[in-house]
Amino acid sequence: MKRSILSFVAGCILAAGASVQEKPSEPIKYPTSEQDATVAAAKNYKVELENDLVRVVRVTYDPHEKSPFHEHQGNAVVIVVLKGGGRMHQVNADGTTLEGKTEQAGAVRFVPARSPFRHASENVTDYPLETIRVELKTPPCGTKSQP
Repeated sequence: MKRSILSFVAGCILAAGASVQEKPSEPIKYPTSEQDATVAAAKNYKVELENDLVRVVRVTYDPHEKSPFHEHQGNAVVIVVLKGGGRMHQVNADGTTLEGKTEQAGAVRFVPARSPFRHASENVTDYPLETIRVELKTPPCGTKSQP
């Protein structure tokens, strides 16, 4: 089932990426820096698939686990929750905390493009959390890339 969810999401994004863009932008080259999640928080973020259009990253957090500070590039992301029940809090570099909501298995979220920001994530529950991040290397059609 995990592979079929991943294949479905990746297929949808690849099809969307194939739509006509007036001016295609240059794809993001990963890792973008030593702060990239797959470098700075490598225990939690593992690249499963990468091509010219997307990078698919498996994200795992054990109960009460907190990642090191890291960042994500700014293009849009689709997140599919594989193993849910966990709730993530985000601790920003300035010390502020954003409380997340409980993520259930099967949930899908779309995160619009935004500028990279440095943060740590923490699973604040007694349940493990496993997600797939499908990161677009170019902005979706009709949108602009974030710096």
